[in-house]
Amino acid sequence: MIRRTFRLGVLVGLVAGAAGAVKRAMDARRPAAPSGPASWPPIQGAEPVTVPAAPAPEQSSVVPAAEPERTEVHEGEAAEEHFADTDRQPEVSAPDWTPADITQLQEAPAAPAPPAKKAARKKAAATKKKAASTPWVDPAADGTCPGTHPVKAKLASKIFHVPGGFNYPRTRPDRCYIDAAAAEADGLRPAKR
Repeated sequence: MIRRTFRLGVLVGLVAGAAGAVKRAMDARRPAAPSGPASWPPIQGAEPVTVPAAPAPEQSSVVPAAEPERTEVHEGEAAEEHFADTDRQPEVSAPDWTPADITQLQEAPAAPAPPAKKAARKKAAATKKKAASTPWVDPAADGTCPGTHPVKAKLASKIFHVPGGFNYPRTRPDRCYIDAAAAEADGLRPAKR
């Protein structure tokens, strides 16, 4: 009886404390109510304040490139003479790059990988291919399964554990399978939890 009363008192105290904390948090989020009258009387003798307008942003002096007017060139008249009039030409800004820069990037040969790194990559790929082709592998000395074969199996009980299972972290496997289907094909059954 005393325990029940004590538990009830603790529960009521916790609920009251939580409610008080929520109320304080809600009060802190509300804006403070004005303490003066609803409408303030105008201030006597004060002049209205005028705020100067912001200056308009300056227009850019660069004119966007436009298509040059196409006019017929009469025979005998050279193109240079026809377009020599600079008043008719729009101002165009030059790009930061040139077409030669792009061709240099496209023509640059890729640096070959050093032979030692190539051999190591080939060996790792062959090991991964071999590991992926076998349905099971032996676990490591510390009792962990490799990333390619994550399913842990105990042969004495004929049970396998999948990652995320209840006993998966503490199971020291006898074999590591590539997936649950491979373990079932070998005559094992899944763990209940």
